[in-house]
Amino acid sequence: MRITMYALLGAAAVLAGCAGSQAPGADAGGSQAQLMFVQSAEDLRVDAARSTLRLVKVNPQTVYFSDRPQRIAGNLKMADYLKPWKDGRDSFGADPPNATLSVYEPGRAEQTLVVITIMKPVVDGADLLYTYKIVEGTMPANGGATSLFIDWYGVGGGVGPGFHGVGVGRRGVGWR
Repeated sequence: MRITMYALLGAAAVLAGCAGSQAPGADAGGSQAQLMFVQSAEDLRVDAARSTLRLVKVNPQTVYFSDRPQRIAGNLKMADYLKPWKDGRDSFGADPPNATLSVYEPGRAEQTLVVITIMKPVVDGADLLYTYKIVEGTMPANGGATSLFIDWYGVGGGVGPGFHGVGVGRRGVGWR
């Protein structure tokens, strides 16, 4: 049985609306699960002039997970990951997420971390391209093994107005 992110989000939203019951994605205060995502790629190429990054040979499965208390985790096929970018005012397209880019650049022992806002994902063969804006850090021109830690998508309410906590002083990926 194939479960898409929309099926997971929809089921949690429906269960949240049932009187006297608590959705599996809700805590005692009634808040919904916030799914975060991780994408990995063999390589990275950046076109700073166009503000685009290319995840070269990106894994076709995007990992999703939630934080306590729900503990939801799984994988999404690329087509399912891309759906929330297009659907309505609470979509990633309308309110782009922040993400922390973790890159192992050639010749550096330590990873480079850059907090960015990602927009307009486009699949190009085995690659995934994003337009980006830098929030914090310096974007490398290219790199080796790369991971992109993408901020949350909230069940039953989209990504929320203007808050994407990854790397910007909140607990979570990229927090310092």
